[in-house]
Amino acid sequence: MSKQLVWLVTGCSSGFGVEFVKSILARGDKAIATARNTDTLNALVKAGAASLQLDVSASAKEIDEKVQQAIAIYGHVDVLLANAGYAQYGAVEEIPENLILKEFQTNILGNIHLIQSIMPHWRSRQSGCLVVNSSEDSLWHTFPGFSAYSASKAALDRFIHLFGAETANLGYIKTLTIHPGPFRTDVAKADKHNMSDPLRARPDQPTNYQWLNDFFTDFVPKFHQKQVGDPQKLAEAVVDLVRGEGMAEGKTVPSNIPLGAEAFREARKHAEALLKVCDEWEGTVGEALDSAP
Repeated sequence: MSKQLVWLVTGCSSGFGVEFVKSILARGDKAIATARNTDTLNALVKAGAASLQLDVSASAKEIDEKVQQAIAIYGHVDVLLANAGYAQYGAVEEIPENLILKEFQTNILGNIHLIQSIMPHWRSRQSGCLVVNSSEDSLWHTFPGFSAYSASKAALDRFIHLFGAETANLGYIKTLTIHPGPFRTDVAKADKHNMSDPLRARPDQPTNYQWLNDFFTDFVPKFHQKQVGDPQKLAEAVVDLVRGEGMAEGKTVPSNIPLGAEAFREARKHAEALLKVCDEWEGTVGEALDSAP
């Protein structure tokens, strides 16, 4: 693709967001980097990106105003890369409702508000591409303590899948949901772990999930920056997938794709387990449960 694209990228204060913007600029495209605190975007601005303050957990009205400001920067937006997210950890039995709602407000409603705000612009241009950074945990990987986070990402996946189906007849809206495995971002950093208090939900009925909190506070940080996944390579791959260049040239890009060796391993394990259930049970609880109306 020779056309220069304008990307609006959320969650650019660190991690994947930074690498996405760097790769976008390196490819000759324009990037509008966003974060809750624009001071965290200074290095990206020096590299050539535009910046915009944006909190994806804000109200629908505020997000719409921010999207209109983003469009005004270069006159249009070709690609919305929904990268911002929030990770709340804790056991299902313990995690308070307010923390679950905070997780869903950011990871689901925030992204839906972004889509609803940018779609009129894409309809007027008859062109638009939505890229959503999800996780292997949303579909394939069962990780204790990730209940709220994984559920929010799984719900987001379904929203995006159905959004793609609902707009398929237009012929000009593309969707891509990426599912990264473990990469060297700050996700394993100790101060990134938003843990629910084991005694907050039911102080009169202590549970036995301290081992789970210990896992996140003591064990997980040991993997910080030791993951095999290279975030720069992932960012370059995503730009390839959107532009149809490099590793994606000449290929049909799927609407959902694992990224990284572990993500593919988990995807295969999930698919194989599902096929095993189909093989073992279809003859028993498949057509056997049907009858003529």
